[in-house]
Amino acid sequence: MMKKGQAEGFILTRFSDMDDKNLLDFLGKVSDVLEGLMRYRRGEEISIDEVHRLRGEAINILKTVGLPLPFEGFIAKRILVRRPGPFMRVIGVSEAVDCLIDLILRMCKMAGVKEADGRIERMIRTDPSRIGEYGNYKGYLYEVIGRMWLRDIVGWHNLDYFIHVVDNRVAELDAVACERVGDTVQIYAAEIKSRPKKKHLRKMRENLEALKAYWKEELKRRPDIRRSRFREVVFISFTEPKETPWLIYELKKATEPVKPDNIAFYAKSDILEKCRYERVRGRPILEALKYLEKLQDL
Repeated sequence: MMKKGQAEGFILTRFSDMDDKNLLDFLGKVSDVLEGLMRYRRGEEISIDEVHRLRGEAINILKTVGLPLPFEGFIAKRILVRRPGPFMRVIGVSEAVDCLIDLILRMCKMAGVKEADGRIERMIRTDPSRIGEYGNYKGYLYEVIGRMWLRDIVGWHNLDYFIHVVDNRVAELDAVACERVGDTVQIYAAEIKSRPKKKHLRKMRENLEALKAYWKEELKRRPDIRRSRFREVVFISFTEPKETPWLIYELKKATEPVKPDNIAFYAKSDILEKCRYERVRGRPILEALKYLEKLQDL
């Protein structure tokens, strides 16, 4: 059986034949299918047509990453979208299958984000004028630039996109970095948005709770680490919100479950200022934002 790192590497190799836009579309499909499956499991009303669509999209995702599907995927289709009976729940089969499906889809998303980030970062560093080719993916471009800024300018190391499933709900954070200090893992988390909204901060609270739950389980498997600690939680906005005091207040409420040592809100002016101060490392980000701003005006 492949370990997590090997499985991610295997999935990454399947993306090599995709062009950038097909890869970004694929990431959108993974998110859509995962959210749809969670709604179905929570018992929300979903039409028969939507069930069939979810099955088809899920099978296409599994085929894309090279997973073997016997009987033309018939068994996988039946398993993917189902409401198991009480006996299946009692013996644990239902939960085990759901966990496996969630894991595959989450690994597809994590590996895809890693591949897409690498490609777009190379473009930003070598030819940022190509940003104009990505007019339909502005939101993702802001995420990539935000992760670059946190890593290159702010100094977050081992930074990754985070996705987890808790209680049939998908939790995502745009940037999470972990640093080991003695027997403690220090966690840094961030949300990155072009325009912050109230719903983003409400969702951020749920996502932080999921990250805390993830590390609670992870510590049980890591006897060398005794505790986790949230060092910093950040919200990044690529605009200048008029209601900044309100956003900071909401951000403090959103971070209550994890009690971080530090909370920070960065608006566009803060990002630009820090990039200008770090001229060499900040130049590619400044160039990318200049072209992205032109894209916004179209």
